[in-house]
Amino acid sequence: MMKRILLFAFLLLSSGCVSEDKDDDYSQFVLESEDFVKMDFTGKLAETGEVFDTSIADVAFNPDVKKTDTFTFADNYEPMSFTLGKGQVLPVLEAGLVGMKIGDVKTITLLPADAYGEWSSDYIVTLSRYVTLPKSTVVSLADFVEATGTEPELNETVQLNYWKSRVVDISEDNMTLLHEPEDNTLITTEYGPALVTLNDTHVTTSLTPEIDSVVVTSYGAATITDVNETHFTIDYNHPLASKTIQFEVTVVDIMKARSVKAQSITWTDYEAGISVAKQENLPAVVFISLLDCPACEALDNLAFSSPIVTDYRDEFVWIKVDGAANPQIVQNYGAESYPMIVMLNRAGEVSSNITGYIPPAQLRSELEAVFLAK
Repeated sequence: MMKRILLFAFLLLSSGCVSEDKDDDYSQFVLESEDFVKMDFTGKLAETGEVFDTSIADVAFNPDVKKTDTFTFADNYEPMSFTLGKGQVLPVLEAGLVGMKIGDVKTITLLPADAYGEWSSDYIVTLSRYVTLPKSTVVSLADFVEATGTEPELNETVQLNYWKSRVVDISEDNMTLLHEPEDNTLITTEYGPALVTLNDTHVTTSLTPEIDSVVVTSYGAATITDVNETHFTIDYNHPLASKTIQFEVTVVDIMKARSVKAQSITWTDYEAGISVAKQENLPAVVFISLLDCPACEALDNLAFSSPIVTDYRDEFVWIKVDGAANPQIVQNYGAESYPMIVMLNRAGEVSSNITGYIPPAQLRSELEAVFLAK
C-alpha cells in the first residue's frame, strides 16, 4: 500500500545513474542542499523494529525480517534518488543526510511530529454513496476558460471528468452545460466504481466503495474504513500516524549542485521546437502548462530538473507551451487538464500523452520508450 511513497512529501521516487566530473574525487563529496543523492534505505517502526518500506530486495524478501501489516512489495528494488532542499523527503530525514559522504551509513529517528503526525479524528470523513445533480449546470465563463484554455461555443461537446457534456447556452458571464452520460454505465471514480443512472431531470452516481481499499483523492491518500447502505467512511490519517520511525540509510552516490545545474534542460517555443525536431530527426517533449498551476510548477521544478531526466536533455527537443496563450495547440493535442506532456516520436507523431504530475523515474521511463522506439 505504502511502498516507497512514504518518504516523499510529494510522493516522488526516482532512480538512475549519477555521473560527476571526472576530475573530482567524488568519494569525498559531502552532501549539501541542492545536491542530488542516490541512497538505499530501510524504514522501521522504532518500537518494534518492523519494516514498513525498503529499497533493498534482500531486506524485502528476507522471511526473517518482520514487516508491518501495511508492508507491500515493490515492483523493483533500487536506490532512491532526489535533490536535497526541494522538499521531496521529510524535512528531518533530509536534515539528517546533510554532511554524509558516499558509503556513509546512518540511522535517522523521526518522532511523530517530524514524520506523519498524530492520529486525529479530524481526518475521518463520512460521505454519501449517492450523488445526484441536475442534468443542466450553470458554469462561470471565467472558470471554463481558466480550466480549458478555450472559449466555449454553442452546441460544443466538452469532456468532463466522467462523461461528456454539451454547451446549450452562453450568456455574458455564464454558460449552461447539459450533462450527457450514458444511462446504466459504470465509471471509475477516485473512491471506486460507480453506476451512472439518468432520469428526465437528474444524473445519479451510485458508488460501490471497498473496505480497506486505499484511494487517492484531491485531498491526498486515504483508506476506506467502513461502508453501509447509504454512506462510507474514509480515513485520511497516514498509516504511520502516531508512530516513531527510523530510517537506516546508506549514501550510494552524490552529484554536486553545480553539475545538476549544468545539465538543466533548455526549453524552446512550439514552432521553433517542432522545426528543429523535424530537421534533426529528434523526438520531442511538449510540456503544456498554465501559470498558477501547482502541479505544473512541481513538474517543472522537480521532475524536469532531476538528473535522471536531464540525462536526456540532448536526445530530445524540449518544447514549453502556455496553455492559456495557445488554445489551438491545446486543442490539437486534446489537453483537458494541466499539466500535460505530449511525447512526439522522430516522425512528429504523438507517442503518448501524460496528464498531471509524473515522478522523475516514471518520466525517465517514458523518455526511454520514445527514444528507443524505431
